[in-house]
Amino acid sequence: MRPLVLFLEDGHWYDEVSKSFLNDFVKRIRNFPIVLIVTSRYAENSSVSYLVEPSTLQEYMIESVQCDLNLLSPDAIEYFAMQKLKGTISEEFHKLLIRTTNGNPFYLEQVLEYFEESDLLVKEEDDWTIKDKNIKLSNSINAILTARIDRLSSLVKETVKTAAVIGQEFELPVLSEVMRIQEAFIRANGNAHAVLKDQVQQAERGQIWQAINELRYIFQHSLLREAVYSMQLNTRLKELHLQIAEAIEKLYADSIEQRYFDLAFHYEQADLTEKTDFYLRKAADYARRNFQNQLALSYYTKILERVKDKTEQVKLLQVQGQVLERVGLWEKARTTYWKALETARQLNDKYLLGLTNNSYGKLLLLQGNYQDARLHLEIGATFFEFIADSEGISKAYVNLGDLYFRQGEYEEAKIYYTKSIEYAKQSKNISPDAQSFANLGLIHMNQGNYETAIQWQKEGIALSSQNNDKPGLANLYTSLGIVYFEKGDYENALAYYKQGLNSSKELGDKQIEAIATGCIGRVYERQGDYEMAMENFVHDLQICQELGDKQGRAIVLGLIGDLYSLRGEFDQAIQTIEQGLALSRELGYQKGIAKALNTLGDIHYFTNDFETSLNYYDQAIEVTRKIDNKLVLGFSLVEKSRSLLASYKLDDVPPAQQESMTLAMELGNPDLIFEATILTAKLLFQQGQIQNAIYMMQELVAQYTDRGKLATIYYEWSKIEPHQLEYKQKALELNQTLYQATPQFAFKRRIEELHQLQSN
Repeated sequence: MRPLVLFLEDGHWYDEVSKSFLNDFVKRIRNFPIVLIVTSRYAENSSVSYLVEPSTLQEYMIESVQCDLNLLSPDAIEYFAMQKLKGTISEEFHKLLIRTTNGNPFYLEQVLEYFEESDLLVKEEDDWTIKDKNIKLSNSINAILTARIDRLSSLVKETVKTAAVIGQEFELPVLSEVMRIQEAFIRANGNAHAVLKDQVQQAERGQIWQAINELRYIFQHSLLREAVYSMQLNTRLKELHLQIAEAIEKLYADSIEQRYFDLAFHYEQADLTEKTDFYLRKAADYARRNFQNQLALSYYTKILERVKDKTEQVKLLQVQGQVLERVGLWEKARTTYWKALETARQLNDKYLLGLTNNSYGKLLLLQGNYQDARLHLEIGATFFEFIADSEGISKAYVNLGDLYFRQGEYEEAKIYYTKSIEYAKQSKNISPDAQSFANLGLIHMNQGNYETAIQWQKEGIALSSQNNDKPGLANLYTSLGIVYFEKGDYENALAYYKQGLNSSKELGDKQIEAIATGCIGRVYERQGDYEMAMENFVHDLQICQELGDKQGRAIVLGLIGDLYSLRGEFDQAIQTIEQGLALSRELGYQKGIAKALNTLGDIHYFTNDFETSLNYYDQAIEVTRKIDNKLVLGFSLVEKSRSLLASYKLDDVPPAQQESMTLAMELGNPDLIFEATILTAKLLFQQGQIQNAIYMMQELVAQYTDRGKLATIYYEWSKIEPHQLEYKQKALELNQTLYQATPQFAFKRRIEELHQLQSN
């Protein structure tokens, strides 16, 4: 790959979204020959502003160099002047430049430009110096810049003044349209296009601006543009802003959406209230639709300060809350939704009461406050039902479905999701919510109906693609990845997770980003890359904590606890799992409770506390039966049977073993099938059916090529036929190889046992 240099100018103007992107971008390019060069002013408090956080650079060991160009040294001032004037300078002139510019590079450049343009320099004994030794110069850069502008011809000056009102960057078509009606331009009495082109070129030669392309120019420096702008009277500025806004409306009528921000700005400066309010709302909505979230929030805040109508305030607060919710500012969203709800109550508007109760209830649901969420969601649904608003009913039912889904009441959730889809189809304004399809798929997955789950997810993806519903697609891609993961198809799972993660980052959707990040961590865990798995889990947890997402925290604490358990760090595992279990119980999140109990059972099994492990497995089995989560139930039954075998309670094993095998075959999950088959072979051995156990081992060796599964097979086979040294040796070699690559406690314990068997 060829080296690449990216130059980012005016870093002090970058918004938070751009900074967030760059902090993520540098992590991805750190192993490529790419250099970022960033220029930036100091902040108002004289602190250094960073586009990429120093903590990010340190964490990812990215080299950086900070070059402070705040002030030029006397030697640098002399060198700069010599390069600019193409000759040496006198000592007296050098001192004047030091005194006048204070070492500011931009000031120095502008002073030299002023001296040259004003013909104030002369050569004496081959050195450049000032003609008038008594010249008095202002220390204000604005005075120097103004003096430079005043030296321009009247027509060029008017052109520059108008361009400065357009902005730091300006387009020739807009400038041309405005200049066409200026008196000075009319008096030129020539070909309008040729006259303007000549003025623009003169200003370019005068170092006022430079061309970006044939139609777009940029002022050489923001201070230069600001100086030109401030030269003009307030009444004249208002006139120009109005003319510019009208020119933009005329020239870009066919692509007006992309000009909403400029139009809102110019009409506001022109002091036209009605037009300003119109375009502020247009700009805010455009930014929201295009996921420019921070920009949208700033515009909604601005227009809310201007709008007096209470109904309009409620609607604006609603959409502002949605953006806050999307970017993870859930407490601010909650405050915003509550303000909308209070205003709707004052108006006693049934539609607005339905809308605001539904939004507030959804936010409470995300934060894990299920009791209050249910109250507001049901109130919202009731108002929508009263006024027979199909669109509102559909949205309320999605959220009620989510409420029941999170608590493991799957049949109730199904009813609300399917009704939500039906009501959406009755409405002419909306399509069914992607969340309904995503969670219907997850419900069927939890019940072991993988193909039905995938069918729901893919139907949702097709509909969201048709409607260009990007948030819906991010959700569905991630959810479909979860289904494939549970099915044991890790390749497809990872592909969909990455699609979901990329989409969520593009949208700024923190909740989906957290889910996708944690899910990718699970794939890394299965692949044995525990370091990357933990990195993803920790990032997932950080986002959930920022959001105030209690269920998300419960889930990822379970994932981190599982990983600690796999590594044999049992004290940390128990502490983490119990934190997640407490959250799941607080929320009534049944699947989280079951998985946490199951992991605690695993930990006590590995520490040979079989009675405690059986107690936890029984609790997990009870919960999974209640919510009908067949996959977690299947693994709990296998692991309970494993503890029963270890504690020699052989009579209790067959019922659990048979049910686990039935579930494994019904679900088709390859990992569960493998574990249930190994369990069956172990049970046959314990029952004295050694030949049948050996036959199963032979079948398994013929079936599997995966080293992890072969390590398990040979380890168990070595215990069935301890006199066969070949199986011990293969088991030892495989487990040692795996342990070197992945520090899993199970491999370590097997290695210790196999060494002990060899020494006997």
